[in-house]
Amino acid sequence: MKKTIKKYTTLVLSIIVLSSFSACEDDLMFEELPEDPEAPRMVSLGFSLSLELHNKLQSLKAELHTYVKDGYTVVIADDNIPDKQYVDVNLEEILIVEVTGDILVTIFHPSFKNNTLEAVAYFGIEELTVHIVEETVNAIDLKLVQGFVLVKVENGLNKRVKSVKILGQSAELDVVYYTNAPIIFVNVKTKNKGSFRGLSENVLGEGVQYNVPTAAKTNDLLYSKLVL
Repeated sequence: MKKTIKKYTTLVLSIIVLSSFSACEDDLMFEELPEDPEAPRMVSLGFSLSLELHNKLQSLKAELHTYVKDGYTVVIADDNIPDKQYVDVNLEEILIVEVTGDILVTIFHPSFKNNTLEAVAYFGIEELTVHIVEETVNAIDLKLVQGFVLVKVENGLNKRVKSVKILGQSAELDVVYYTNAPIIFVNVKTKNKGSFRGLSENVLGEGVQYNVPTAAKTNDLLYSKLVL
């Protein structure tokens, strides 16, 4: 009788163990099943260029600025499909792209160079998350990637100035220049052998206006902060 009970107990335990293994395998198979990826779809991207002037901060007039709005490269990173690159993009036009969900967007201009003095302003953005809405244009708010500087002469006495240098490069009066160098330094020489200098921190999207004074008590340029 004892042997019969022992055999019966062993059989029951074996069934329980096998059932447990089977259940674990079923759970693992269920967990390992990949989720169905979203189907690719075409959506619209639009670019918002924040160019409103803030009058309270003595901003420059819009016509003094030269913004580059075409020739950009747009990189779209999507978890479910390979990254895609769109070249020669015009920021004033709608861009149609293929996505499967939310995306990371990087935008840059191939002509932009670090720490140089430019006569034009560039826009850009790095790895901006865009939550896709299919029924409308998905807006991407771009930012300027440089600060800017302008050198003027009080009372229009341009003939008094012999040379202007910004970041050590030759520049002109009344022309807006752009750079992403961390510090903007300006040097102005006059025909009476005077030398004026200016030094300021460079804030992207903002700038300074330096004025050569008609009667200076120091060799420092007068400046005022400007902003877009």
